[in-house]
Amino acid sequence: MARPKGSITHRRKSDLKVLQNAPNRYRLVPKDLHNYVLAIGSREEMERCKKVTISLTNQYAKDERIGQIKVKALEVKK
Repeated sequence: MARPKGSITHRRKSDLKVLQNAPNRYRLVPKDLHNYVLAIGSREEMERCKKVTISLTNQYAKDERIGQIKVKALEVKK
């Protein structure tokens, strides 16, 4: 099953950014959507959160069952 080019499964590490929000407070945001805050915390917390988010996204992208579930859901709707 082909994935759309803009899907989250095609995101790279650089697609998430850690930006300073205030002194000692940072936010994790998508690279192109700086107002869409995913998490707020210390720089270390945001770096860990970024790594975990990337890891989980990669795991989701590799799980073949996701495509099977989507196909089954479409069949049930019909």
